[in-house]
Amino acid sequence: MINVKRFITNLGVTQIFLSLLLIMSVMAISTYSIYRSSISSIYDNVKENNKLATQSTIQFFDNTFQTVNNMITSIEQMPPYKYPVLENGNLDSLQAYTYVNNLKSLLLTTDYIEEIIVFYDEGDIAITTKGTLNFDLLFNKKYINETYSAAYWNKFLKSEHPLKVFPGTEYQVLYGENNTYHKEDIMFIVSGNRYKKSTKNVIVVLDVDKLMTSFGQSTFIPGSSLKVLDQNHNAIFSTDENLELVEVLNDIYFTQSQQKESEFSMKKENFEYTIYTSDYNDFVYINKVPFKFQNLNSVALGNRTIITISIASAILLSILLSIYLFRPVKVIMRMLGGENSKGNDFSKIQSAISRLLHENNNYKKQLNYMDVEMKRTTFLQILDDYSHTEEHELQLQKYYPDFFISNNFLLAQLTVRENKVLRGYSIPIEMITAKIQKSFEKEEIETQVFHYLHDQFVVIISLHQANSRDLTLKKMAHAINNMAEESLIGFQLWACVSKAYRTNIENCRNAYKDVENAYKYRNVNDTSKVMDADKINFVWNIYFPYENMEKISNYIIGGRIEESIAIVKETLQENIERNIHDHQIKYVAKSIFFYLFRNIGSLSQSINDLYEIENEFNKQIEYVDCYEEIEQAIVEVVKKLAKYSNRNVKVKLNPAFITQYIELHYMENMYLDHIAEVMETSPKYFSNYFKKTFGVNYIEHLNKVRLTHAREMLKETNLSIGEVGEKTGYMNASTFTTTFKKYYGISPSEFRKQVSAKGEEE
Repeated sequence: MINVKRFITNLGVTQIFLSLLLIMSVMAISTYSIYRSSISSIYDNVKENNKLATQSTIQFFDNTFQTVNNMITSIEQMPPYKYPVLENGNLDSLQAYTYVNNLKSLLLTTDYIEEIIVFYDEGDIAITTKGTLNFDLLFNKKYINETYSAAYWNKFLKSEHPLKVFPGTEYQVLYGENNTYHKEDIMFIVSGNRYKKSTKNVIVVLDVDKLMTSFGQSTFIPGSSLKVLDQNHNAIFSTDENLELVEVLNDIYFTQSQQKESEFSMKKENFEYTIYTSDYNDFVYINKVPFKFQNLNSVALGNRTIITISIASAILLSILLSIYLFRPVKVIMRMLGGENSKGNDFSKIQSAISRLLHENNNYKKQLNYMDVEMKRTTFLQILDDYSHTEEHELQLQKYYPDFFISNNFLLAQLTVRENKVLRGYSIPIEMITAKIQKSFEKEEIETQVFHYLHDQFVVIISLHQANSRDLTLKKMAHAINNMAEESLIGFQLWACVSKAYRTNIENCRNAYKDVENAYKYRNVNDTSKVMDADKINFVWNIYFPYENMEKISNYIIGGRIEESIAIVKETLQENIERNIHDHQIKYVAKSIFFYLFRNIGSLSQSINDLYEIENEFNKQIEYVDCYEEIEQAIVEVVKKLAKYSNRNVKVKLNPAFITQYIELHYMENMYLDHIAEVMETSPKYFSNYFKKTFGVNYIEHLNKVRLTHAREMLKETNLSIGEVGEKTGYMNASTFTTTFKKYYGISPSEFRKQVSAKGEEE
């Protein structure tokens, strides 16, 4: 009882039953309507379709003859124009071989052309796509027909004639694979010789069966046929061998006033004949179509029988199919988790399948994304010098044909930075990669683009010829300019390109080292979008005056910010004029920062603030590349450090400030009254404070600082003893020597000798 109820309430199966009945009902009504209506109206539509098919066929034949005519013209204009013979009278095999290859390339352009034959008036050898052969043997052994023998062709070719199309005729054709003959309908098209400039004759051999297959005879009304006449009204092609009214139609058609029209129709007995004249070559096409159906009663009886059988079969099939589908639908619903649900089972199955398709599409997208990432990871692992697992080698074998598609390659490191974005991008990295790939393809550069790190992309560029490198660099520059103006507006782009390498894994690593070095040694005045790793101008004349760094520190402590910034700009500008490398100008900027940071940063009591300043500055310097941004970054740091220095003006009497001030001014006349005045206190108070804080008196500490610097100068410079003493704050060489010997036990000159001797031993 439950199964019966379930069967009755199974809307999906019931829908199948009712749908089949509805279809059969519509078919019955439609068929009866056809029977009741005029069959002739249907015929008119069919005949119109046949007319369109005929016109399409005519267009096909016109195109075919035009193709053959163009091919003949090409062959006639193809050297050699005269019979290719050597001085001894033998055939020039090299020219003949070249000619055979040219004919082969022409033959491949169409399916229905079987052979191309070239025969010179002054020779007896025919050149074909299969090679050379005696002309008489060609038509007595290869293509055999009683009418068109070798003697016929010799006579015809020597006579004056226009381009002629010979009717499709049955030939015995010899095939070289097993030297057997096959019957084949062949149509010959022969070049004209009335106006030709060379002595060659061209014969194009068409396979009639392939020609009929190409234009599709099945589109005609059953019982219709088509016959083709050339411009001289000779029959050259027919789809019906029994079409015998051509002569009568010619007499009627060509004596009428309509002969100048491109289309003319006439009726005779049960057929209508439509005659078309081609605008291209004046060929005549005769289409024979039956213009009324016969035995209509038998057709009507057959239709009624078909309708009756169809309705009975549909009812029986609907019942059987409904019963048969009940169990499978039940199983499918159980698999989809809807066994006990009520309602339209098929609708629920459709919903479940749609859900599965959606999940499958998502899964495909994930697999595609994973494949892209695996491809990228595999390539990036090539660039490092580490050994990898067998799994990586297997992946490399899989993707190697995608990475390297030619015998030579270039590797480029492309920098893509978005303006006003310090790190990262405002659009997905995959979109940027796709835009880069598309821009290179537009310039006909075969590349694989991979995002590497931060704003760096690695590009593999295929070189089919090693000497095309310079042209490829020009195309790259054009592509990068187009990206900046079209697809990646608001981005800065430039590239470093390696030299050309032969394709292998080791060279890929070498090429990457090229671009890494090129990127590092990019000159600051280089504005080119594509930098050639082979043309780096190396310089080592960095400008970094230490005395100016001390001035900057003093100016900042003294609140003279503008003068500090002026020295910073002057230092950077001097390096710009020297056109040093990109990494060197950044080194100069970092050196200025850390020199100031060491001398002034210690005045701050906030470690977190100092960390933030240092971290932010390092980020800016790492991700900027133009001089203006580097200058701006260091100027901002000077202003920030000046704030921390000014913040401690009121508390100058502290160990950090005193130590800093002595370190910066030890070369000056630092008597006790002067330092006390700077610290805004009395000499006596300062002397007691210093002794209590540092454990030594002020003068002793000052001498230690001065002598420490003096020792370094004696080691590192060739300055005289007097000059060293003067630069470290002593009034004369005698005072300097006495003080040095007091603290170290030897004179400055003896100390320098010991240092020199030790250096020589080492």
